[in-house]
Amino acid sequence: MTSLVVAEQAEVTEAAGSQTQDAEASLDFIKRYEIESGAQFAGAVRMVAEIKSRWNELDAKRKAYTSKLAEIVDQFNGEFKPGLEALKQAEKVLKDKLAGYARTQAEQRAALLIVASGAAEAGDQSKADALIAEAAECEVPEVKGCAIKEVWTGEVADASQIPREYLIPDEKTLKAMTKARKCDPKIPGWRAYPHPSVTITVSRVRT
Repeated sequence: MTSLVVAEQAEVTEAAGSQTQDAEASLDFIKRYEIESGAQFAGAVRMVAEIKSRWNELDAKRKAYTSKLAEIVDQFNGEFKPGLEALKQAEKVLKDKLAGYARTQAEQRAALLIVASGAAEAGDQSKADALIAEAAECEVPEVKGCAIKEVWTGEVADASQIPREYLIPDEKTLKAMTKARKCDPKIPGWRAYPHPSVTITVSRVRT
């Protein structure tokens, strides 16, 4: 197992503090910076390159403190993960079995009551009473700490029959198609438009 030496909080705070102040000052300046000329545009490009370089430097400092810690955390999590997953799976299996039992008992109870109702209508009250008593035995016992509630769910049986108001456009696919075609795909109800995407290559910017 890898040993871990954790940096003092004061050391980390000092290392990050001055950098954070400088970064926030830069952000405040950039929010007020206006690009209204070619010279200001070129200046903004140089500032982006500088910011990216500073970001890389600051992130490298962060990783110097956190990379080893993250490695140890991953190791520890890995040790506990199999046991946690086994217990979580065991809980799910048991809950599924409890739900299955409750569902079966409810179905049997409903079926017995239907037959009991028919017997009562036919004038055979003794049979109806016996069936009602049998149905009562299908009740799931009340156990302290256990609550069973009916939760409805569903699945698509025929997508063509689903009303339009319940259909959600696949925006992710539409965006991917528009980006790949580099033009308006002319899909009804879809509005495509270009927008500039700025890429700054730090090594090529003249500071």
